[in-house]
Amino acid sequence: MWKNLLLTLIILVLCVFILYVTIFQLDPMGEQQYVAFLALGTSGLFGIWSFFTLIFFFGAELITGYKLGNRSFLIAVRRGFLVSGLSVSLITLQFLNLLGWPEAVLVALFFSLMEWIFLTGKYY
Repeated sequence: MWKNLLLTLIILVLCVFILYVTIFQLDPMGEQQYVAFLALGTSGLFGIWSFFTLIFFFGAELITGYKLGNRSFLIAVRRGFLVSGLSVSLITLQFLNLLGWPEAVLVALFFSLMEWIFLTGKYY
């Protein structure tokens, strides 16, 4: 558990640092345009991913009071990835002025159905 917590926190801190440097040091309209947008998207995706992994796994450990195993951590990582994919997709659509209520509902439905597929799958 401590190894998972430490690695997730390291990823979160690195992503917050990269996001800070991207916002305050890089010029998104100059020569660094591609690097700035790539760093912003990547650090946002992995930052949201690690944040929600912390919430889903370690929050569940605190609420239940039991030490959860690696399988629960992998499920929390998957759910964190789906939430971060949803967030980054909505942010990207909003950034490109393509987001409306129907699009937001369809994207949320897509990621919800992906989680439902994982939940209904048989594990052998």
